Parts: sequence; structure tokens; C-alpha cells
Amino acid sequence: MTKILFSVEMSKDDNLYLNFLSFNYPVEWEKDEIYFPYDQENNIAMMENQKSAVIRFKNLTQQYKNGLEFIVEQIMQNIKMGDVKKVLKTI
Repeated sequence: MTKILFSVEMSKDDNLYLNFLSFNYPVEWEKDEIYFPYDQENNIAMMENQKSAVIRFKNLTQQYKNGLEFIVEQIMQNIKMGDVKKVLKTI
């Protein structure tokens, strides 16, 4: 299972806390982790998307977009990362 972390500032404590929460479950974490920065810039972009009822990725941070691209690539394994980037640029 891939760890997906949302945090204002990534720290070792966030990772330890997630490990603590999953301690009683048979979870085997993959080496890759996805970090979504929970910051003002991304929050503003998401609020603008909600207000306009249109999804726009251009105002999100590059790190946030990279996380989305990685998740899509993991779900849609027959699609290449380059193709995912092209689609996100057109949205």
C-alpha cells in the first residue's frame, strides 16, 4: 500500500503517526510515498475550483500535481506518465 500524506510541513512525526494508526492492521507499506502539501496556495486553488464548479490544475503547486500524476499512473497502469501530464495540462 502506498502512503499518501497531507501535511502543512512534512515531518518524520507525520510518518510515525500514520505507522502508529496502522499498527494493528496487516499493512505493508511500499517504498514510494506521496506527499500533498497542505498549504494556502493549494487551498485557494481548490476553493476557486469549487466556486466556479470547474476543475483547473494550473493553479496547484507542482508537488501537488506530481502527486496526482503518480496516483493516476498507479490506478491506470496501462497509461504512461507522459500521457497523464498531457491530459492534466489540457484540463
